[in-house]
Amino acid sequence: MLALRPTRPPLLISLPLLLALATPLASCGGDDSASSSTTATGTGTETGETGAEPLEPGVVELRVDAHGVAHFSGASDLSVFWASGYVQAETRLVQMLLLRRRALGRQAELLGPEMVDQDRLSRLFDFAGLGARDIDRLAQEHPDDHALIEAWVAGVNALIADVAAGEVETPTGLGADGLALEPEPWTAADVGAIAKLLMFGNSNSLENEILTTVLARIDPTIFDDLALPLPAYPVFTLPPEDVPAGAAPGPGGATGARALANPAEQLPPAPPIDPGPTIAGLARLHEVLSSFAPEGSNAWVIAGQHSDSGRPILANDPHQPMSSPAIVYAQHIDSKTRGEGRFNTAGFAFAGTPGVQLGHNEHVAWGATTGTADVMDMWSVSTDPMAETVDVGGQTLSYEPREEIIEIAGAEAEVLIVDEVPGHGILLGDALLEGLGINEAFVAGVGRRLLLNWTGFEAGNELRAFFEMARSDSADAYQAAAEQMEVGTFNWMFADAESIGYRSRILVPDRGDPSTMAAPYLMLDGDDPDSLWTGALLDDALTPQSRDPAQGYLLSANNEPYGFTEDGDITDDPFYFGTFFFPGFRAKRADDELARIFADGPISIAEVEALQTDTYSTEADMLIPLLVDAWAAVGTAPELAAYEGRDDLETLVTELDAWDRHMAADSGPALAFYILSHELARRSVGDEMSLVFDAIIDFAPAFALKFSALTVTEAYPGSAELIDSSVAELALGALDATATWISAHAGQSSTAGLRWDDFHLTRFASPVESLTYGDVGSPGSVCILNQATARYLDDAGEIAERFYSTHGAMFRSVVGFDEDGHPQMRFNFAPGNGGSPAGPHWGDAVDDWVAGAYVDMPFAPAEIEAATVESRTLDIPQAYW
Repeated sequence: MLALRPTRPPLLISLPLLLALATPLASCGGDDSASSSTTATGTGTETGETGAEPLEPGVVELRVDAHGVAHFSGASDLSVFWASGYVQAETRLVQMLLLRRRALGRQAELLGPEMVDQDRLSRLFDFAGLGARDIDRLAQEHPDDHALIEAWVAGVNALIADVAAGEVETPTGLGADGLALEPEPWTAADVGAIAKLLMFGNSNSLENEILTTVLARIDPTIFDDLALPLPAYPVFTLPPEDVPAGAAPGPGGATGARALANPAEQLPPAPPIDPGPTIAGLARLHEVLSSFAPEGSNAWVIAGQHSDSGRPILANDPHQPMSSPAIVYAQHIDSKTRGEGRFNTAGFAFAGTPGVQLGHNEHVAWGATTGTADVMDMWSVSTDPMAETVDVGGQTLSYEPREEIIEIAGAEAEVLIVDEVPGHGILLGDALLEGLGINEAFVAGVGRRLLLNWTGFEAGNELRAFFEMARSDSADAYQAAAEQMEVGTFNWMFADAESIGYRSRILVPDRGDPSTMAAPYLMLDGDDPDSLWTGALLDDALTPQSRDPAQGYLLSANNEPYGFTEDGDITDDPFYFGTFFFPGFRAKRADDELARIFADGPISIAEVEALQTDTYSTEADMLIPLLVDAWAAVGTAPELAAYEGRDDLETLVTELDAWDRHMAADSGPALAFYILSHELARRSVGDEMSLVFDAIIDFAPAFALKFSALTVTEAYPGSAELIDSSVAELALGALDATATWISAHAGQSSTAGLRWDDFHLTRFASPVESLTYGDVGSPGSVCILNQATARYLDDAGEIAERFYSTHGAMFRSVVGFDEDGHPQMRFNFAPGNGGSPAGPHWGDAVDDWVAGAYVDMPFAPAEIEAATVESRTLDIPQAYW
């Protein structure tokens, strides 16, 4: 425990002044308050200059730099993990408590009925039970790593005990200004539950599969006309030489042979009922799953042959829900420099978890995007509720009801019954869909239920893999660590001073020959034994991997890795890996820009930073020429007569044609294009997708915009069937709606003087009002490298007055290597590393994040010392020396 815990307010004294005074002072803890103190605690002695001399076993030095990054230096792994647990809880306790409740399905007992839907999902998937199993596996197979989690948990609990005892200040957001509760002690199983929740977020295709199934119910021919997997741009992650042998795309083209003439034929009949309530339920389902939606991460790694340093450069900006405080916590854990441990790792941890999941150590840098491998499937099955049995693949199996009681503040508790089918997954309807208003019969068929299986129902190895990544001492060692991943579907990009690599090893069910399998992006027929998982997995050699390719770089923007989808057909491929890959808008821009920069000479860190924050729209490259052609036809095409004499439309066409196609903060045409592209989507494919379209454009706008762009550019085999009038009429109809909106909301017919960031805002919110940072105007948009996914429609289904983005880059990092081969990171992230409005790092990073400005993350001892603005020591309990 901390040796000295005064209750007086923290002393705000600069470190240089403190050292000059040489006065032994002690800090008080509590959220950011301890971090804001520039004092030495514990032994009551000065921290002194950081040197190579060993630290005492029971002492951890904490230095906080000007950007709020916590740097821990200790003599052992256990001690620095204990200290990092204490300080993360000190800074982010309320956020951690809420995340734990999310994972355990216990939000409603604190926050009321509005959280019941989310609690149902967490109880349905039993993140608590699955996380405990992951922790038990870690304890049995890797007890030393389990001990790290126990040390971190002990640090968290020490802070909780100090809060309860009044020995540190109560964190903002806890007590009178927020959550009225006494924090319960943390457990290792809680860490497992949070980790499982995060892995679910990187594996989840549940909403996609329900949406596509409902879409097929409404229009059974839709997937004949619209080749679902076809990308907007054929840019793929693996270089051609690294596509597995025999895995080249087949020659069938977008009209190639399919396992079924119409994939919707695999769906059993649905009752003739109004789909409206189910569509409304999909909106609620989206709200439940919105925290788990991968919205567009970017990562690339560049070989030394293309960099001005002669060393690799790695860039990563993972996109997740924007929150207040930030969803990640920046820290540096070092038990090697002045100790005998195995960690010297800096970067970002998901708040509520130990260690560093994304960052670098002394030798290796790494980043990730969501891989979107297909590790979930959904079946329609018959059940006998009286006998508690389910028919699966011709066998009658017993299912096991599990009772979950959800306590609800201000209301009666809800009893939830989850029906588990051992070895086959869980039955969804009673536990999830019916509670949301989704008619299970409309989805699953008359008298049938939905069965869902996920590879994550097995005990996973992710916690061990993350620790091994952090300890890796070479690119080879890092790749070996990444190959221990089993559930989280990540694209890992990595580099040491000499080598670059890409790995996405994940346990993917082997569904057999794609030419005969049922379409796995739709609900499957549970009566068909050939549709069931056999337990076979894709061979590791088939999962994506590349090292030091001839092209000198590797790039992932959630795009498809192999090139299988280039023909729009998954049935002519050698094996099945997935369907719901992102469209390639972002990948196209990054690929083109890297080629351009390489042609001009070696690339610099500054150029990589500029590319990472790039706002150019490749979607506009597809659509603006169509709009210009459509306007040119006005006056000669009879079907466009309604648009003659429209000076306001001519003005917008002229401005969009001259636009540089950047969704920049100060751009007026960016506003017009955002509305135009969405309105074009509503007109081109929205009518065919009926009421489902609003759910798609809300949940997955990148896919809605891809469907539209490929329809109007006539890339689909059934584009002519999807276009009811003409492309020109669709384009000018969308332009007319754009002009109407701008006139109503900006009071003018031109975009002159308008700014995109006056209408597009990023929202940093918390369930606790006192921890909500608020809204900030920002550049970026969907389908561009500076990805920001905003909601286009309001609750009434009309174009919103402002477009609020709740998903974006949770951080951006660029890592180069110095002359000695050591990684060096530059980064930005918002709203900052602080956890309390009373602290010095609350919102202090927002301006840099919006502007795309980067700062250094110090790593070497001398760099840390020079950057330190706050410093203290922590005494560690002897059990964690």
